Amino acid sequence: MMTRQITRDRDIEALKIAARWPAADRTTIVTLATKLAASRADADGYAFFQAEADTHPDRATLLALAGFFQARLGEDTGAALAKLDKAAAADLGLPQYFRGLALAFLPPDPQRAGQAVADLEFVLAVRDQFPPGDDPRRAPRARRRRGIAGDPAVHPGPAAARP
Repeated sequence: MMTRQITRDRDIEALKIAARWPAADRTTIVTLATKLAASRADADGYAFFQAEADTHPDRATLLALAGFFQARLGEDTGAALAKLDKAAAADLGLPQYFRGLALAFLPPDPQRAGQAVADLEFVLAVRDQFPPGDDPRRAPRARRRRGIAGDPAVHPGPAAARP
């Protein structure tokens, strides 16, 4: 069974180039992360954002995205959560959003569920601080439309076997 994409996605490749620019804006980075998540390219997302987080340790969003994709992979969730916690402690906004989403992917746990709710409620409370296009309220609707992450019937999380 094939688990890798045969052809390259030129949009994702172009976004990766733009996201590596020294002054890459947040919208470019979030758009890349969204495209990678939508295509379930979790290993690719983890590798890319981990390399970028290592290169730019002062950019909490990159570390949060490395933790987000690592959590989606279901490999070493403890390390993934540590990255997400470190990013959330370093900056407010997107790190909480991606930590909340990552925690929602993991198997049920009351403590993690409480943190996920707190993170996502915080993001909604400060949504006016997100630039246009980064509105966190749109993400759940977009996931439902595409049938990806967050819907257990479509994407049961990292604990379940994936094709």
